[in-house]
Amino acid sequence: MHAATPGPQTRLTRTRPLAAAAGLLLLIGLYVLSGKLGLALALVNRSATAVWPPTGLALAALLVLGTRAWPAVFAGAFLVNLTTAGSIATSLAIAGGNTLEAVVGAALVRRWAGGQRAFGRAPDIFRFVPAAALATAISATVGTATLLLGGLAVSADGVRIWTTWWLGDLTGALLVAPLVLLWSAEPRAAWSPRRTVEAAALLLVIVAIAAVSFLGTFADLGIRNTPLTFLFLPPLVWAAFRFGPRETATAVALLSGLAVSGTLRGFGPFAALPGNEALLVLQCFMATLSVTSVTMAALVRERASAHERQRDLLRSAELAHGQLEAVVRHMPVGVMIAEAPSGRLLLANDQVERIWRHPARAANSVAGYGVYPGFHPDGRRYEGSEWPLARSLAAGEVVLSEEIEFERGDGTHGTMSVSSAPVHDPEGRIVAAVVIFLDVSDAKVVERAKADLLEMERSARTEAEAASRAKDEFLAMLGHELRNPLGAITSAVAVLERLPQPEERARPVLDVIARQSKHVSRLVDDLLDVARVTTGNIVLRREPVDLAETARRVAVTLEAGGRTEGHDLSLELERVWVDGDAARLEQVVTNLITNALRYTPRGGRIAVRVDRDERGARLEVSDTGIGIDPDVLPRVFDLFVQAAPQPDRALGGLGVGLSLVRRLVELHGGRVEAASGGRGRGSSFTVRLPALQRASLPAQPPR
Repeated sequence: MHAATPGPQTRLTRTRPLAAAAGLLLLIGLYVLSGKLGLALALVNRSATAVWPPTGLALAALLVLGTRAWPAVFAGAFLVNLTTAGSIATSLAIAGGNTLEAVVGAALVRRWAGGQRAFGRAPDIFRFVPAAALATAISATVGTATLLLGGLAVSADGVRIWTTWWLGDLTGALLVAPLVLLWSAEPRAAWSPRRTVEAAALLLVIVAIAAVSFLGTFADLGIRNTPLTFLFLPPLVWAAFRFGPRETATAVALLSGLAVSGTLRGFGPFAALPGNEALLVLQCFMATLSVTSVTMAALVRERASAHERQRDLLRSAELAHGQLEAVVRHMPVGVMIAEAPSGRLLLANDQVERIWRHPARAANSVAGYGVYPGFHPDGRRYEGSEWPLARSLAAGEVVLSEEIEFERGDGTHGTMSVSSAPVHDPEGRIVAAVVIFLDVSDAKVVERAKADLLEMERSARTEAEAASRAKDEFLAMLGHELRNPLGAITSAVAVLERLPQPEERARPVLDVIARQSKHVSRLVDDLLDVARVTTGNIVLRREPVDLAETARRVAVTLEAGGRTEGHDLSLELERVWVDGDAARLEQVVTNLITNALRYTPRGGRIAVRVDRDERGARLEVSDTGIGIDPDVLPRVFDLFVQAAPQPDRALGGLGVGLSLVRRLVELHGGRVEAASGGRGRGSSFTVRLPALQRASLPAQPPR
């Protein structure tokens, strides 16, 4: 079943109004003219004729111009009948039946037979015939009933009138509609001079055959009514094979016109029949010739088109094959195609020889890879049935990226990644197999080197982690081991100081012991704190802490202990609250100021500043001391690194304090930075911590 073509219904609306009106007037004129010619041959009734071309004209017009052209069909049918026989009422009824015939026929042809291109394909032609038969039955029924009811015919002639009407309309549709539709679809014939001469010869043959068969040209020779209609077949076959459906339909129409003319004059094989029956049989014969010959022409054209498409596909396939072969031959991987089941080599690209280093062109069979010796993984050669290509040829197996160790033609060894797959024909049989392989020897070497490096890196990291754990454990153990004797020394000094009137000679010794014991205690405490931070054993007791008050308290403590003697210590404090551990923050400030005191000569200046900026709370300790070398500055917060190392160790210290500062600050969610202009230009340490909102803080100012 064919869908209706969308164009004809709206074609008139897209045409210029004057041109559309002219087309409709032309249709009315042609309908009236052809109708008058047809009714001139009405032998059974003045309104029923065996020759009725207007049916084919109206049906083709509605297919070409669209359904909206029906008023022109109605007007033409009305004028023909009104000027021939009957009243206005009977003419209107017959015109309505003719119009309904054309509308229904056009709708059926669009739905079933391809619409305007109904005579371009053989299946559509065969669908056109029943569509036309159904539509013309409507007109015959309406027309016969109108004649009987209007008193223009007697009931005894009803069947004869209906049969004549129906066959006349049907043959008109089958003879005229193909002519109009085919010429409207292909209005111009681009013929060469040779084709024009051939067309003229065909025309002469048709006229000659018609003259012999129907025009009585050779009546004196005794062939006046001899059945020579079989002579029509050769020129129609000629037209079908050499020209096409359009020219074939034209030849049939020409033969039909000549045959009708000859039959009316009493010539031809059908002239022996009564007048109306002779015309009916002749029209049925010509309609049969039309359907048969036009179908033959459509089949010939379809076959020629199919052959042309096949030639185009073949040319495309050959071009694609050449392009594919060129691509395959220059691919950076080895490609081989083998025929099944023999295993005969069909194609081996240039990379095959480069990878294998064997002459691929000398191969007759690759099913067992026998032409390429040297495949011996695990010290043995593969059997033919075990090769990927052989498995694809024999069992249809698809092999993906199978790695094979192989020996090249020059005796060297390597690794290749092989993939193979079978090729099936439409019936599912294996007709060939394709194998693709890539030399991955270099990649394997790199992969093994990377694995070795990764293993070395993993071992080195394990050793470093073990060394770091040993260091942390050593620091913790050292701190604990030193703390016990230091506690005893400190207690002994305290006892000696409480004795009444210690000897004057012992007093300096006691002072040295007390001072150095405190120094060692601080170092041990720093080592223990570093060990706790490193092992994650330190726990912060967070609370709102006034950073300015913490800095002030540390400065007062250092001054009371005489640690700031000989230095100018200045404080510039703005009250800023942070969420932290008060003791640990005090330890941070103490280490920073102590560090500045240690590396600033007497008379130097140390400034402590606490304020708040857009990034939070800020603590800055700067000095005018000996500074930090540029090569030491990036590592100044590392463990056991001193800001300004001295060969004589006069300034002391283990390089633990600044490392502890960084780790404690990071535990509080902050960061610490060091800056220095270099040796002799002082240094500056800045701690940044998240600040608390002012609304939630107590109102007590720093003292």
